[in-house]
Formats: sequence, structure tokens, C-alpha cells
Amino acid sequence: VSLAVRRIVEFCTEEEKEEPKVNFEDKAEKREGEVILSNSSFTWSKNTSDETGAGLDNGCVAYVPQIANVHNMSVQSNILYGKPMHDENYARVLGACQLHEDINTFRAGDLTEVGEKGETLSGGQKQRISLARAVYSQSDIYLLDDPLSALDAVVSKKVFNEVIGKNGILKGK
Repeated sequence: VSLAVRRIVEFCTEEEKEEPKVNFEDKAEKREGEVILSNSSFTWSKNTSDETGAGLDNGCVAYVPQIANVHNMSVQSNILYGKPMHDENYARVLGACQLHEDINTFRAGDLTEVGEKGETLSGGQKQRISLARAVYSQSDIYLLDDPLSALDAVVSKKVFNEVIGKNGILKGK
């Protein structure tokens, strides 16, 4: 019997282990403006008539997938994505996403067409453009699925600090 089959059999015949569903360790530090609840109990009715998400405001959501979503249009159009151009915000986003240097190497700058699915770009460039689109949108909620995975360590650290970090563009989001 092959090693792979033995491993599968071992895995399938192991006893199930009950993992805790909730982490009760209190490792949080209280920060200004935060509310911490202790010794609390929460309940809700099974017969509630509210729809899922009721009570949430109608804010905008921006999503950055792990695999960058870049379209066959210019770098600028990929970032603006139909939103009006605001030069100051645009420049700030390009800087935070570490795109200035890349754009300066493109023949037509940010008006350079990126090709089908961004074929003319590196994985890191595509990911930073995808992140820049989300940041430029000034949404209320950001869903980031490992947005730095395609970046090298140096660029990743800069982008993290300037976009996601405690003093980044998205602070407070």
C-alpha cells in the first residue's frame, strides 16, 4: 500500500477532536473609543422577521481578491473604474500602493493599456492596481483577501504601512 493511501486511511480512522468554537482568551488591549464587554450574554429570537443584514447602512464595499482583477484598459481606468478623477486622491493612492515608479517606466504613463487580464503587467503590479482601485473608491467597508501575496517583502511592507497599517489610508475602516 502506498504512503499516500496509508496517510488517507490514518486520517480517516483518527478519533475526532472537539475544537473550541470560540477563543475565550482576553489578549485585547483596550484602545480609546473601544467598548469591551465582559461577563456578557447575548440572545436572539429564531422568529425574527428582519432580513439578514437589517440595520446595516447602505455603505459601499470594496473587494480585493487574492488573484488580482485587472481589465483590458489603461492603468488609470483600472484604478478609477468609472469614478471621477480627483487628482489629489489619485496621487495619494498611487503613492501608497507603490505605483509611481512602475507608471514612470510605462511608455504612456498611467494611460498605458494593460492588455487582456493585465498580460503586460507583473503579478505584483496587477495586485497593486487592484488594491489601488479599492482604496481610490473610498468605500465604507474593505474586504481584502491576502492583497499583498503577490508582492515582494520590501514592497509589501511599504504598501501595508501606507494603506492598511495604523497610519495608512484605510485607518479607521
